Amino acid sequence: MTDKQLAIGITALTAFIYYVGWAYLYNYYGFFGIDIFEIGPSVQNTLVFSFPALLNLLSPSGELCVFAPALVVLAIFGGALSYSTTWSLVRGHIPSWPADNAVLITVLAFIALMLIEGFVSAKGLAKQRAVEKWMNDSNPAFVDLTASAPQPVQAASASSASRPGFAGRLESLNNDLQLRFITSTSQFYYLFARDDCDQKISEACPGFLFRVRAADVKTITILHSGAKRP
Repeated sequence: MTDKQLAIGITALTAFIYYVGWAYLYNYYGFFGIDIFEIGPSVQNTLVFSFPALLNLLSPSGELCVFAPALVVLAIFGGALSYSTTWSLVRGHIPSWPADNAVLITVLAFIALMLIEGFVSAKGLAKQRAVEKWMNDSNPAFVDLTASAPQPVQAASASSASRPGFAGRLESLNNDLQLRFITSTSQFYYLFARDDCDQKISEACPGFLFRVRAADVKTITILHSGAKRP
């Protein structure tokens, strides 16, 4: 293997790892109604979050049961194309699929398989992690706002409906310790709360996403189970 081939291989692997991490964060934040481009995660964070999704891809409880058979079928397909091409050359016939085409088809099919399975694995794990935070009744966030804090910026609710008295709803949920801290940027803190519902954990339950200006927040305290508001 030449240095050029090694560099191409490392670049392709890094790009795939970044893609899986981006797919995970895209689906995780998207579950709460947050646009990933609004968050702008760093390259380092994206690469770090790719590894749980990659492990899920190779996990028996993840995509392994789909990924492994698909990989075997692809290997058989590629081997059959190569064998057919080689046998045609041995017999002195011009093959209908030149060797270069057979290799190209196999490589493109492998890339497509990795992209599809990588995204599916990232999406499945992201939804699982988001639902755990969404439905979890422990570790609520309490927001200590400044005295002159204006009304928070309203984001679309899970039901995509505008709701009146959003600032009052934020205050009520904050007092009842029903907020969950999702993430923050230099401009906003993102907090989420769900409605009370009896639906299954895997099903959608209407919720509320709050964007609170960072300038209006003194502190955010993540409380442990059983802890009282400061």
